[in-house]
Amino acid sequence: MEFRDYYRDLGVSKYDSEATIKKAYKKLAVKYHPDKNPGNKEAEEQFKKISEAYNVLSNSDKRQQYDQYGANWNYYKEAGKEAKNKEQGSDSFGQNGFSDFFDTFFNGGFRKHGRGAVKGTDYEGNLVVNLREAYNGVSKVFTVNGKPFNIKLKPGIIDGQTLKIGGKGGPGINGGPSGDLYITIQVEKDLLFERKQDDLYLNFQVPVYTLILGGKHPVETMKGPVNIDIPLETPNGKVFRLRNMGMPKYNKENEYGDLYATVTAKIPTNLSEQEIGLIHQLAEIRN
Repeated sequence: MEFRDYYRDLGVSKYDSEATIKKAYKKLAVKYHPDKNPGNKEAEEQFKKISEAYNVLSNSDKRQQYDQYGANWNYYKEAGKEAKNKEQGSDSFGQNGFSDFFDTFFNGGFRKHGRGAVKGTDYEGNLVVNLREAYNGVSKVFTVNGKPFNIKLKPGIIDGQTLKIGGKGGPGINGGPSGDLYITIQVEKDLLFERKQDDLYLNFQVPVYTLILGGKHPVETMKGPVNIDIPLETPNGKVFRLRNMGMPKYNKENEYGDLYATVTAKIPTNLSEQEIGLIHQLAEIRN
């Protein structure tokens, strides 16, 4: 059998960490996944290559054997499989049922679960939501192994948080249970709000006259605009804290973080001659 350079297939080096290899595979899997390249045989073959490479390099034992035997890896792998099957008195088996939505990551093969039964492969995937979906909570419908199911995200879900959905991974063997599905949440950056834990931050403009004289001015929040009091002679850059106007605290009912709103002075433009004259008078008075 032809020797394959799995490191080259994934675009990594022999000395890269498991995390780097996983990151490289995820990027390539998204690019070449059959769902994104319908009818593209070249992309399909490339997807098979990188999946085979990741299956080996993501498993410490397999990777060690591959590094040790190099060009003889395929021979060693097949010989080891045959010996193991004879010893156990069973036929070798493969994995199937790639998720229609998620990239499938092998976790070192099947896990034994009881006598003769084998637990299916765990699947991993990413789910991207925007900040408002993370604030309000959202339901998503996916198809995994040809079967649709609904997942409901609670308000306040955190970027990088991983959810486990039992029994939604690969099918088990010989009556073994299905694997699990692990979904890592990615919360997109928002154009207006910056999130830090459960708190939100934003900048908002206030006319310079209002900063000088004081008054009310609206501030945008996740619950809609609210009017706040601008004190007399408010300095540019002042931060207003709006309690309980931040993100919902995950799994804590009716608990919220705070919103920190920073004032930016809005300088008037297209001034009339009268306005310019009055500003000159004010400047002379101040001097």
